[in-house]
Amino acid sequence: MRLSPNEKVRMSLARSTDASDTCRKIIDSEKRGLDMTFQYLDMESFMQIVYRLNHARRIFVVGHHLTRIVADFFLYQLKRIGREAHLVDTSDKKKTCDRLLHATKEDVFVLISIPVYAELTIQLAQHLREAEITSISITDSLTSPVAQACEMSLTCNTEHDVLFNSVSSMIAMIEVLTSGLLLSDRERFLTERLEEKLGIPQKDQQFVRTDIQRQTLK
Repeated sequence: MRLSPNEKVRMSLARSTDASDTCRKIIDSEKRGLDMTFQYLDMESFMQIVYRLNHARRIFVVGHHLTRIVADFFLYQLKRIGREAHLVDTSDKKKTCDRLLHATKEDVFVLISIPVYAELTIQLAQHLREAEITSISITDSLTSPVAQACEMSLTCNTEHDVLFNSVSSMIAMIEVLTSGLLLSDRERFLTERLEEKLGIPQKDQQFVRTDIQRQTLK
């Protein structure tokens, strides 16, 4: 983990002599990473995080470089279920500061961070703790600097045999987290009766639900 991302890739390529064999090892590693991620998931802590997110006025999702992809996916899922959510890309210091200026104790920040940890993300986590604004990290270890600063954390195995990090387990964790948000606040999303009253055919309901959620967000 002391290597830079490019150094690790070069070292992995130099050690690999058989592409098929290496790909098989990567597949096994990805499966093992998912197993390890959910094997050690503390469901009590997980449900506390679900509760905090369901009772947040707004959710701010923080990402940087590779984790920006994960943050965008989480943002997409949150908006699909009708939550007010905003992206904070810590590569843009000015926009990050603007988000902080308008944040309140009713909001929740979700900070997604993996090695090499972004310095601004760490500073943001520390600021949120001092401001007593709820912060949740999705990271690779409870000993990561972001997890140390956040109030609550979800850990995901991000090891990869060739690349510096894998985000497969993070994507899977977000899928489970989104499902938990839905299941814990199901009444908000049970809209079938409304659709029946409006005379909406079954085949069109999924599209109408999406449109209603988009209009609500506006």
